[in-house]
Amino acid sequence: MDIRFQSKAVEWKADAVIVPVFKCEAPLSFISELKENAPWLEISPGLRDFKGGKGESALLYGHPDLPISRALFVGLGKKDDFKPEALRDAVGGAVKQLAGLKLPQLAISVDNLVILGERQKLIE
Repeated sequence: MDIRFQSKAVEWKADAVIVPVFKCEAPLSFISELKENAPWLEISPGLRDFKGGKGESALLYGHPDLPISRALFVGLGKKDDFKPEALRDAVGGAVKQLAGLKLPQLAISVDNLVILGERQKLIE
């Protein structure tokens, strides 16, 4: 399995993207590259049920011919309770879950990770 760390500067292409999200935050609010590369996410009914609670996940599907045809949203829990281990555990769990699907290529947004790191500094 190939795991790519994607940036806004690069056109995205992967079998699935992993999206860590804090509880009660709009999942697409700070990941603009997903809106461009997986526009189907904005109308995905499954996203309405995802709240970002710790240990929560939602695997959503778009058309298989799109650059990003699956997105796995993983909850980090409340922003005030966030610890770096929560990100490690959420992303590790997501990789394990997607490995079961035998997908050749996964992606995660570097920009998303930077934003999560910056938000952690604001809490400390």
